[in-house]
Amino acid sequence: MNTHTGTILISQQDQRYFSKYNPAKLHLRDVLPVLQGDPQFPTYTFGQVDSVDRNIRYVTENGELPESSISLKEVTAATVRVGTHLKVSKRMLKSRIFLRSYLLATLPDRVYLAEDWNILFGDGTGDQLLGIANQTGCVPVETIIGSAIVTISAGDVDSVASYNSGADTIITFADPQPDIIEGMNITIANSGVSAFNKTWPVVKMNDRQILIKGGAYSSSLVAANITGTVNSGAYKSIAYPNSADVINTIFAVMNYAQYSPTAIVLNPITVISIMAEKDTMGRNLALIVNNNGVKTLNGIPIIEMTSIPVGKYLVGDFANAANLIDYTSLSLEWAEDVNTKLKNYVALIAQEELIFPVYMPWAFAYGDLASVKTAITAD
Repeated sequence: MNTHTGTILISQQDQRYFSKYNPAKLHLRDVLPVLQGDPQFPTYTFGQVDSVDRNIRYVTENGELPESSISLKEVTAATVRVGTHLKVSKRMLKSRIFLRSYLLATLPDRVYLAEDWNILFGDGTGDQLLGIANQTGCVPVETIIGSAIVTISAGDVDSVASYNSGADTIITFADPQPDIIEGMNITIANSGVSAFNKTWPVVKMNDRQILIKGGAYSSSLVAANITGTVNSGAYKSIAYPNSADVINTIFAVMNYAQYSPTAIVLNPITVISIMAEKDTMGRNLALIVNNNGVKTLNGIPIIEMTSIPVGKYLVGDFANAANLIDYTSLSLEWAEDVNTKLKNYVALIAQEELIFPVYMPWAFAYGDLASVKTAITAD
C-alpha cells in the first residue's frame, strides 16, 4: 500500500473496506472445466484431425470399395505464469486488522481478470496463452454466413453424372471437400447449361460427391469448366431479424460443428439491450427468458461477463471443447527480504501457472452481433 488518505487514525473501526472496484461476479474459469496439472509435464499435448476424405460409395457385390483417409496432427499447449505483488506497510497491517482479509479476498479476483482477457484474446506469443478468439478455426459466424465456405475453380469438378433417370445430377470433385455439408447452398456458374447456373441446396453424398436434386442432367454440362461458391443456407435468409433471430442463427450455424454450443457469453449491456427490444406497437418482445435465475435464449444459457466488449459474442461448447489446467494453482504468499525489512513493509505475492488446451477451436465462434444481423437479413 503506497498511500493512505485520512487524518483520524485512532477511532472505532468499521471492519470493512468499501471500494468501487468490485470483484467480478463471474470468470471464464467458472464456465470451463478446470483440471489439475501434473507437475512432471509442463506442456500438454493432444491430437486433432487435420483433414479427412470420407469417400463412401455404393458398390456391387464384388466391386472394390473406395478408399477413405484421415490425417492427424499433434497440438501442444505450454505453461504460462501470471501474477502480481503488492507492498503493504507493516504498521498499516497492524492498525487496520481487517486489511489483511480484504487483500486476501480481492487479489485473486485481479489475477482471474488477467486470466479472462488472455483466455479470450491471448495471441500465444511470448508469455501469453493462445486465446479462443485467436485460435485457427475459431471463425466468426458472420464470416461463415457471409463468405464462401468453399470456392470452386475451373478444374475442381472431376465429373458430372446422371442420377434418378436424369432428373438429378451428381457432381464429383477431384479432391475431397469435407467442409461442404448438408444445409449449405451451392451457386454454380460456367456449366454450359444456363438452367444449371443458379443456386441449389446441397445434398451431400460423401466428401467427394454432392447431389443436385432437381438439377436435370444434360450431356452439355462441361465438368472441367464449372465454377461456383458454397455458402451457408443462413445467408440473407431472414426478413427484419431481431436480436433473438441473430443469436438463434448463431446457434444453428454452430450446431453444424462436431460439438453443439452450451452457452453464449455477452456483455451485460448487450443483454439489457436485447431485453429492451420492442415490436412496432411498443410491446416488449421478451426475447430473453429467466429460468430459475439463469437468463436463457432458446434454452441456451447466457453468461454475462464484462470481459467481452459490448455488441460482441462468444459462443461455443464450454463443457467439452477446451479445458483450463492449473499447472500450479493460485497461491497467495507474504514475503520479506532485507530490502522490505529495512523499509518496514511486506509483499503479498499472488501467482499461478496455467495451461489452456483448446481441443476443438471450430466449436467456438467470436464475432459481432450487428455483422451477423447484416449477413442474415434478406434483401
